[in-house]
Amino acid sequence: MNKRSLSLINRRHISMMLVGLVVMLVVLLSGAGVASAETFSQDGSTSVTGPVAMITTGRLNVRNGPGPGYASVGILSHWDKVILLGRTTNNGWVKIAVPDSTVEGWISTLYIEAEIPVSTLPALAVADPWAIVTAPLLNVRAGPGFTHSVITTISKGKLITLVGRTADRAFAEILTDGIKGWVSTYYLAAGSPISNLPVTWVETATPIPTFTFATPLPTPTLVLTLPTTPVPTATPLQPNTTATAVPAVPASGPPGTITTGRLNVRSGPGPGYGIVETVSHWDTVYLLGRTGDMGWLYIQVSWSGTMGWVGSRYVETEVLFSSLPVLAQAPPWAVVKTGLLNVRSGPGTDFDVVTTVYQGRLISLIGRTADNSWVKVVANGVEGWATTLHISASAPISTLPIQ
Repeated sequence: MNKRSLSLINRRHISMMLVGLVVMLVVLLSGAGVASAETFSQDGSTSVTGPVAMITTGRLNVRNGPGPGYASVGILSHWDKVILLGRTTNNGWVKIAVPDSTVEGWISTLYIEAEIPVSTLPALAVADPWAIVTAPLLNVRAGPGFTHSVITTISKGKLITLVGRTADRAFAEILTDGIKGWVSTYYLAAGSPISNLPVTWVETATPIPTFTFATPLPTPTLVLTLPTTPVPTATPLQPNTTATAVPAVPASGPPGTITTGRLNVRSGPGPGYGIVETVSHWDTVYLLGRTGDMGWLYIQVSWSGTMGWVGSRYVETEVLFSSLPVLAQAPPWAVVKTGLLNVRSGPGTDFDVVTTVYQGRLISLIGRTADNSWVKVVANGVEGWATTLHISASAPISTLPIQ
């Protein structure tokens, strides 16, 4: 082999090494640029790329619209991965694709842990207003009135999507499990004022029949004879000076009306704080302040003067909640997922039980352990610790302070 052949081989060897280095550099740079995105096969022939999120609850419905009343198109389980495609404008719902499946739909952001902030996704829709059913079993009717036929029923505590209302706000048009119908607003706790919904039912007035007489009726003549004897003058009644006026509670803020049957007024801005008063449907309260997220209002009860906190979704008022002063920040909350949750005096099963909470009840979260296995909570007005295995939190547990 001559020197020219050796020189040619060396050049080829160096060229191949340079190509290999360039390829490795491109792979490394591209990998760093898409750390929050993954590509999955969706139906065997197409692929979907996007940021990934993990399901944090045991069983979650994928719906065909951004709201709890839309029909379910699939079911996800704890630890399942989904691809994030977009969000609603209020960040409450995300549109997702399920890997190795043709399923696409919407899920609530309460039950996911995403690699990126949900707010960075493209806004694809506006979330519909919602309400919680407060009656043990609520009839959904074909029209706004009790004479209309029942088309389905809804159990207490279920979330539904609000579509519209009657002009007098007595009935709301709703969507539940993909079925449209009408329900009485008396048995709903709405997430926003019912008056904000569009009027989707207008009563048609029945015309009054007109009668025509062939022969005009004679006009009656009225003869009035005045008495000759003067009528005695009545003696005016003397005012009752013994009655004592009931002093009114001074109004120190704009008025609001309670929109649910029975509402607890609590000592703090969260579902776990103690109850200081109870108000009923149509009661008037005065609005004194709010939390930073406008989820809770600090109010004064008109008939007792008691002050405390209530959920803003159960209050209707003519002023904007944002115009009220911010008095506190609401702590995150969680839903109990087990039949009966023990709240203990410390973060472990060796500690004493200080209270218990039933499934479906809400508790306030105020801290956690370093390994995220236990959270410090406020439940039934009592502070304690609960395992994270049996709750579904409104925010990632890792965002709570370590205590």
